[in-house]
Amino acid sequence: MRHFCLTAVFSVCFLSTASAQYPSYVEHTPPGPPPIRKTDKGILEAEWLEAIAMTDYEVWIAEDTSQKVQYEVFLKSEDGWHNVGEAVGGMNVQRRFFDSREEAEFFALLQMALNPSNLDFRIKSHVPDMTWQYVDTFDSNAEAEEFLNGLLDLIGDNFVGDIRKVTVLPRSLQ
Repeated sequence: MRHFCLTAVFSVCFLSTASAQYPSYVEHTPPGPPPIRKTDKGILEAEWLEAIAMTDYEVWIAEDTSQKVQYEVFLKSEDGWHNVGEAVGGMNVQRRFFDSREEAEFFALLQMALNPSNLDFRIKSHVPDMTWQYVDTFDSNAEAEEFLNGLLDLIGDNFVGDIRKVTVLPRSLQ
């Protein structure tokens, strides 16, 4: 009987201790963002400044096409307006441009003389788009600007330049 009492007392004590350690009902709460302490803000600012320091500056140049005007000839027939300057080669149809208005007008008059069904002609001017080419990447805007100015002095006035700011991954991760 003594053995039974000790076992019962031990069991009751053990169960009360176990129930205190392990609650039977667990309340589930979704995890929230950890509170940002003052030291964490400093770390976040340091990471942000490091990201700014990883900004690269790309130098691009393009031929200055603002002074280059091209001319395109359209002839009017009974079917409507047609671009007669199209040069057809295989599957590709490319528009033909003339360097001067006089050259385009001469071509239009010649086409009207060759084909009497042409009623009128029109000449449309066109400024070609600039084709940008990548040159190099620099760590600072000042370095990129110095390089670009030197490059434009070297190659002359027919080109324009641009510096594009690009934030990149750390170079170790590229």
